[in-house]
Amino acid sequence: MSRTIHSMMTEAVGLHQRGRLGEAEPIYREVLAANPSEPDALHLLGVLLSQTGRFDEAIGLLERAAELRPRTADVLSNFAIALAHTGKEKKAADYFRLALGLQPNHPDANFNLGNLLDGAGELDQAIPFLRKAAELQPGNILAWEKLGDGLRRLGKLEEALGVFQRVAQIAPRRPEIHNYLGVTLAALGRTAQAVEAFGSAIRLKPDYADPHSNLGLCLQSSGETQRAIDEFETAIRLRPNFPAAYNNLAILFKEGGQLDRAIEAYRKALVHQPNLVQGHDNLLLALHAHPDYDAAAIFREHSQWNRNHAQGLERKGHGNSREADRRLKIGYVSPDFREHSVGAFLEGLLANHDPSQVEIFCYSDAAREDLATQRFKMMAHHWRNLIGLSDEQVAEMIRRDGIDILIDLAGHTADNRLLVFARKPAPVQVTYLGYPATSGLTAMDWRLTDAWADPAGESEAFHSEKLMRLPRTFLCFTPPAAAPAVGRLPALANGGVTFGSFNYLPKINPGVVEVWSEILRQVPGSRLLIKSQGLSDEYSRRGMMERFAARGIEPQRLELLGKIPTLTSHLQAYERIDVGLDPFPYNGTTTTCEALWMGVPVVTLAGKMHAGRVGVSLLSCVGLPRLIAKDRSDYVRIAAELAGDLPGLGELREGLRQRVDQSPLTDAGSFARDMEAAFRGMWREYVG
Repeated sequence: MSRTIHSMMTEAVGLHQRGRLGEAEPIYREVLAANPSEPDALHLLGVLLSQTGRFDEAIGLLERAAELRPRTADVLSNFAIALAHTGKEKKAADYFRLALGLQPNHPDANFNLGNLLDGAGELDQAIPFLRKAAELQPGNILAWEKLGDGLRRLGKLEEALGVFQRVAQIAPRRPEIHNYLGVTLAALGRTAQAVEAFGSAIRLKPDYADPHSNLGLCLQSSGETQRAIDEFETAIRLRPNFPAAYNNLAILFKEGGQLDRAIEAYRKALVHQPNLVQGHDNLLLALHAHPDYDAAAIFREHSQWNRNHAQGLERKGHGNSREADRRLKIGYVSPDFREHSVGAFLEGLLANHDPSQVEIFCYSDAAREDLATQRFKMMAHHWRNLIGLSDEQVAEMIRRDGIDILIDLAGHTADNRLLVFARKPAPVQVTYLGYPATSGLTAMDWRLTDAWADPAGESEAFHSEKLMRLPRTFLCFTPPAAAPAVGRLPALANGGVTFGSFNYLPKINPGVVEVWSEILRQVPGSRLLIKSQGLSDEYSRRGMMERFAARGIEPQRLELLGKIPTLTSHLQAYERIDVGLDPFPYNGTTTTCEALWMGVPVVTLAGKMHAGRVGVSLLSCVGLPRLIAKDRSDYVRIAAELAGDLPGLGELREGLRQRVDQSPLTDAGSFARDMEAAFRGMWREYVG
């Protein structure tokens, strides 16, 4: 009988190796009918069933084979593969590790364990296994691809680039490699080379949607908006259910101030991928600038975000000491510990925290570090780099650190970690600074604000958090060291008043254009200077010109500026403005502070939501409530009156920097005490 089994196994294995699975399967089954404990038949039939997608049936056979051959790496590895495909990832990882304990250089076990760890969000642990798999099988293109992509996502861009360049030499006609190469080059800021790589991918595979979408992003960053739109639309035509392309198209429309088209594209992305967190974040941010969405509608959207993405993640229970007056561990979480507008409102606070009261942990997702990052590192007692870590890993890190109060500084802006907060790794959680509304998270306890931005009794219903109102101001501005001295009033040399706004282009909605046009009509000889990164290309400039032209404003009365490369040059551009105009319903923040510091008074319209009341907070804080309009006609009146009194405007300009410097807005020491008192109040409420 053993000879018969041997001959049958020889035949079955031969058929199996030649890919004739349908013929091999019944022979394996015949062997097992004769000997149910034949280990090779159990193993190989299990492998065959896995190859044909019948993993549930394969598991029983492979588990039995593993019991009979517990020291055979191939058997353990193949059993782990079947486990992974049936949702038993943790058990699969254990068996891959057993296989590698027996045979450390097993290429498949290394590769599959690396993939498994990557899928579980443990990318940093996955890399060594992916690297070993690639080195063990230099011709395994997929292993190199996975390694390169993992390194890229960990922020190790130069190393990832080297991997992809090597693979491109091995497999020059593989379009996926050129796409990966392009993504990495784009992340390194080497846009021209990225465009070339995406072009190669498209030439090799014209119906490959991904490089079209990625090429669109490069073209957008280069200011070639119309070509970028064409590429995104091509990607969508090739793959109609391509959520990332819809999201990218929406970002482009938003950056160009086309909010209706942006919101429509975001919603299409979410139809195709309801769990697309980034796209949902982008939609929420866009809604703040659209005048048709009130506080109730925006809150409903945030609550839906919580239901879609965060519900069910919260873990109860924390081991923190409940002593009310002890030194507190405070954790700040942000992707913007770098040269960024958030930094202008954070440096003063971190530099002035009382170390006897608080121990500061900074959790950074800054992909590229700069001089500001180095300053933040010096201010923190503990620095944690989150790049490449999953939300679950970050949450566990925070729990291990024993953080008492965890502060989100990003809200629904890019690269946020709200899904860390959804897991509730700290007993008290706070959202602050980087976003003008509720987080929507039921796991978020507090939102920091002030009584100007969120008047008592008016905002509570539209927050998932309780509101903690700071006594003076919710913002602490650190004036830029690069700021030049305040110059003379430009109107004295220009023969006419120049109004201006340096705000994010999506904030300049049709209602804003109408009001600003009315100001220009009421102030003869006046001009309007708009500076925004979104105006760096002809497509967006033409669109803005057309919007004002439709309201009777001649092109010569407008000056449109795109991105200015250096901070000093950017600040010098304020010297060309006499009166700043704040957009609505989504006000400026950094732009208003910079304008005031450069001697430019800013007119704002008091809105009904936080996003439309930041101007109220800033101007009240520096003692200029007369620049706060109650409605649109009042906004026009204030701007026109400022323009009609050049001596008064010049006097205001001369004293504005000193006014700001002596206000609570720049008093970092007092602000830090206010924040620490707020933290203490939150903590005492928690401990009871």
